[in-house]
Amino acid sequence: MKRLHSKQSGFTLVEIAIVLVIIGLLLGGVLKGQELITSSKGKALANDQAGMQAAFTSYTDRYKALAGDDSTAATRFTIQKCGGAACLNGSGNGALLGAWNTFSAGVAVPAVAAEQLLAWQHLRAAGFLKEGEASIFSSPRHSASGRIGVQPGEIYGGQNATATAQAFIGLENVATNVAQSLDSSVDDGFVNLGVYRGAAHATNGFAGASYSLGVIGTGAPNAASANPATYNVAAPLF
Repeated sequence: MKRLHSKQSGFTLVEIAIVLVIIGLLLGGVLKGQELITSSKGKALANDQAGMQAAFTSYTDRYKALAGDDSTAATRFTIQKCGGAACLNGSGNGALLGAWNTFSAGVAVPAVAAEQLLAWQHLRAAGFLKEGEASIFSSPRHSASGRIGVQPGEIYGGQNATATAQAFIGLENVATNVAQSLDSSVDDGFVNLGVYRGAAHATNGFAGASYSLGVIGTGAPNAASANPATYNVAAPLF
């Protein structure tokens, strides 16, 4: 009698290896794509910050005054350019007064002391900042949809709060991985050191966290043991 042999089929080791290689390439492509997207978002924020620096510098070059602090804005610009009412004057003391994260909802007209809001009116009146917000006093938005703020002295922990001659640009509510990419690409990658620094968005205060690195600039363990999902990132305006 003839024996019936059942023919078994399966994948060879070479075929399995080829499939694994293809899967690895696909995963690598996805991860690289995500990295490029994150890097692109970080560069876009750096461009937002640079564009805001350029707007303030151009205003100062043209009018010999600081936007927001300009004490002659009311006579410098027409009512039409100021949003339908006379522009408000700043104090003219050479510093921006007010907290950077006090944002205008476009409802109330800010007081003279709120020069970080007057800055947006002055820049818009001069044509250095585009329209499109709820009010001529409204803070502009950066490319990650958060708001932009300016103020003197301290935005993040460790900065001299009395240094009113220096001002900072704050970028609100930036995703941790994007903040890390921004800081690493143009600065030192640490939340508490260098030009770009961050503060946990939930508290608007520096809590020792360093983006996704888990350590602060000294190399010591993260004292707060926290890496919040979003940060406020700040860099010098001048």
